[in-house]
Amino acid sequence: MKKNDNEIFLETIDNKNTTLLLVNYFETSVDDQIIFNSFFRKIKVLFESSVEIILKVENNFTKKEIEDKWMHLLERAVFEVTGIKKIISLTTSDEVNFQKQNETEKVSKIEDYSSNSTQKASEHKENVKFNNILTNKYNFGNFVLANFNKNIIKAYENIIEAETIIYSPLFLYGSSGIGKTHFLHAIGNEFIKRKKTVYYIHSSAFTTLITNWMIKKENIDINHFVEAVCYADVLLFDEIQLLANKTSTMSVLLQIVNNFIENDKQIIITSDKSPEVLGGFEERFITRFNSGLILEFSKPTKEDFLKVLKYKLEFQNINPEKFEKDALDFLVYNKKSVREIEGVVNRIKFFSEGEVIQIYSLELIERIFKGIVKNKENLTHNKIIEEVANYFQINKEEIIGTSRKTEIVMARDISIWFVKNLLDLTLKSIGQIFGGKDHSTIISVINKINVRKEKEPAIKYAIEKINEKIGKFL
Repeated sequence: MKKNDNEIFLETIDNKNTTLLLVNYFETSVDDQIIFNSFFRKIKVLFESSVEIILKVENNFTKKEIEDKWMHLLERAVFEVTGIKKIISLTTSDEVNFQKQNETEKVSKIEDYSSNSTQKASEHKENVKFNNILTNKYNFGNFVLANFNKNIIKAYENIIEAETIIYSPLFLYGSSGIGKTHFLHAIGNEFIKRKKTVYYIHSSAFTTLITNWMIKKENIDINHFVEAVCYADVLLFDEIQLLANKTSTMSVLLQIVNNFIENDKQIIITSDKSPEVLGGFEERFITRFNSGLILEFSKPTKEDFLKVLKYKLEFQNINPEKFEKDALDFLVYNKKSVREIEGVVNRIKFFSEGEVIQIYSLELIERIFKGIVKNKENLTHNKIIEEVANYFQINKEEIIGTSRKTEIVMARDISIWFVKNLLDLTLKSIGQIFGGKDHSTIISVINKINVRKEKEPAIKYAIEKINEKIGKFL
């Protein structure tokens, strides 16, 4: 159905599917199970249009907690799932009172590249407010400077003060939850303060926009979109690795990237890996990435995590001086990301509200995190194989058997990889677990998975999800 120029058109959207996607997003983004169960597990989409989404929550307490503390996460989730920034309303009722006459006002608040656009790109420039997708919550006031990100901060300081473009593209890579998205929003907000026009987009939202237009065969709208984005002074592109092997979508991005470089504009890109091991991208992309500056968010040390933890505690008005050293060490033990530290602080704040706590002893912290922190000593090869089997939806016996079916071989190889990396077992012992394989076969399997997980997003995703189920010991 074609939309008229002045017509407000509300799409029929599958609320059940959006609900499922949102809950899945929260489950993977909220590390603390109690917080997830209390506020996000039972969230339900009652109504969704192209500009608005109405969500039902369990009760007024949940509604107030989300509105006070979690709206930034809710806004992020809706944007990631739908690809569009929408007006969000929370309710505890099953009934939705929606007035169509309010829709025009709502449309004006949304950054909208809808497929009914017949304006010229120059008109898009006047009507589109590029900067409103950035989150003010992410700024350099709450971005912790530590050894693992000091080069990133140095690049920011050089870029923001330079009178000309010095690094474009700036390509930043590092593991999940280490601060890449925070940095993009923070530097975007700094550019806005300096009267620059900023366009931020996550790769999943970009893919949704382009794919929808391609399905409808509305190439003119893709062209208008590209031209409109190119009016911005700064392009921020988050998690580019998710575009791997999406040839048509990548070609649209390449048009934008080329335009920015040719016109000496700033591009900042994030990824989970460096260009050299970024699979699924043509050489012309890699060449563009390498033409600028490539920097890594290094793996944080224990000292880095302690610094982040103390900063985040202070930010939540919790005095880190009240924590015994053993309690602080316990909180950063086996942590892999800044996001995990934020989850730790949120849990402490949740259980501290309304309480008068003089000292956070190790005993108290262990009580607060009872059932959350898992003991690696209790991990066995049977537990690992069971979780891998559950992920691939096959029988555990098939993994330790001799089947050569592709999916079973993959599950077996990943099981071997986990057992080697998580358990203190000899190669001979591992071989005996998996049907009497010799040590050279075990070494070959481990090396193969090490290579494939860097090049194949599906393998990397499987390992991350299985690790979450096992207990985040990697």
